[in-house]
Amino acid sequence: MATATLTRTDEQVQTDVLAELKWNAQVQPNEIGVAVKNGVVTLTGWVDSYLKKWSAEEAAHRVNGVKAVANDIEVRLPNSSERTDADIALAAVRALEWDAGVPSDKVKATVSKGWVTLRGEVEWQYQKLDAEQVIRRLMGIKGVTNLVTVKPCLTHDERNVAIVRASYEAYVSKNRSALEPLIADDFHFTSPLDNRIDRVTYFTHCWPNSEQIEGFEFIHLLPHGDRVFVTYEGRAVGGRRFRNTEILTLRGGQIIEAEVYFGWSIPHEAKPGDFIQKG
Repeated sequence: MATATLTRTDEQVQTDVLAELKWNAQVQPNEIGVAVKNGVVTLTGWVDSYLKKWSAEEAAHRVNGVKAVANDIEVRLPNSSERTDADIALAAVRALEWDAGVPSDKVKATVSKGWVTLRGEVEWQYQKLDAEQVIRRLMGIKGVTNLVTVKPCLTHDERNVAIVRASYEAYVSKNRSALEPLIADDFHFTSPLDNRIDRVTYFTHCWPNSEQIEGFEFIHLLPHGDRVFVTYEGRAVGGRRFRNTEILTLRGGQIIEAEVYFGWSIPHEAKPGDFIQKG
């Protein structure tokens, strides 16, 4: 059975928005005009703080039947609330530092004519929202633009895979300065040709081989605990292709051990279903 949807008229929505504003301690109902068309609320008038403008918008959004809000309220600061951009910027820095939910070293504020713009990168959406809420409460601001981006925190496995990928990219691009921070001081490398050589020996003996490699195509890239299991097809200078498997062990964001297991050339030297006779 279908459930009937109750459609509210614009007049009903307007009445309820005005009532919600009346109960809002931050604003005075006679400060703000409310118009509604097709469920879209337009707020007009002027207030003496940005916090009031934002509170009116939040109040309108709480009303059932409101589809969107156009906030055209103007902020006119009284003389006693006027502050220079430098004063506001300093207050913003202090407010972000004091708020435990905001990584202040990740969020920066710029102020122009009383308008604060937030930029930076945080791991969680709540940190972005918290930063804006902190700034809204500052005296003397006329508005806030929140340009902070959210980059989700990587899991343990995702972080290890990202580090491993970066190490192969550095090898292919011959960028030793990019690889060195990823390799721990107590790093060891083992292959059929190398018996657990240390970091210094690896860069002296093995790193020059990067000049012969054009790229890697990952077949498997599987994290498990502190290890990442990698199978790839490598492309060497001159067109030779080969498949190897490596096991990389990580600790504290660095690779501490690499084990290389040589595979076979591509195409395989043996025909499909056949084998190579040794001796």
